[in-house]
Amino acid sequence: MGDFLYTNPFAQYTESRLTDDEIAMGSLLLGMQRLITTGEEIYPLKEALQDTYLYLKMDEAIRTGEKVQTTLQSWEV
Repeated sequence: MGDFLYTNPFAQYTESRLTDDEIAMGSLLLGMQRLITTGEEIYPLKEALQDTYLYLKMDEAIRTGEKVQTTLQSWEV
């Protein structure tokens, strides 16, 4: 059996299955608590910007049907 990359931190607290969005929101709230108590970020701005950039490029490729190319962004330098 392989290693788990992610484990739902709320599975033990609910009998019903949470949606991916509900788990993501709860995880971000836990991360906000960690940021306040330890200063450690859960989702740094640099990563959020990169994820959004890649999403926009994928969306462009889907809409146009053309190949798209990504370039090095300033938040990665």
